[in-house]
Amino acid sequence: MRSSHDGEVALNVVPLVDVTFLLMIFFVIAGSFDFSEGALRSQMRPIQGGGGTVALPLTPIVVRLASRASGDKTLDLRLDPLGTTVNSFSELVESLVQIRGQPGFDSQTPVVIQADDDVAWDHVVNGWNAALRAGYSDLAYAAPIR
Repeated sequence: MRSSHDGEVALNVVPLVDVTFLLMIFFVIAGSFDFSEGALRSQMRPIQGGGGTVALPLTPIVVRLASRASGDKTLDLRLDPLGTTVNSFSELVESLVQIRGQPGFDSQTPVVIQADDDVAWDHVVNGWNAALRAGYSDLAYAAPIR
């Protein structure tokens, strides 16, 4: 005996998709997304018996050296993050000493000497020596930003 239905047996997924969309809509509407991401709750009590202290990140002082024109011996000296311009290396020493006296800066503040490619090496060394004369001990060279 043959049945009247010789077709393939298939599962009707339309009700499954309907229920899935209804559940998705329910959870989107009922969900609460008002917590601040990335914030962790903590109790800020000092630990008895001491613990290691964490050093605060220091903003480096960047001494930028650039030639005013190609082949010109004159130099542009600029101090960042303050954006001040100085005219000579002796003024650079004075400015660095003044910066060291400001809040957030001390002799441990990093000083980065950043010179353009066309600046003579003597000027770079003079910038390094100016930072040493101003009393800074954490000095570094950096490539120019292009």
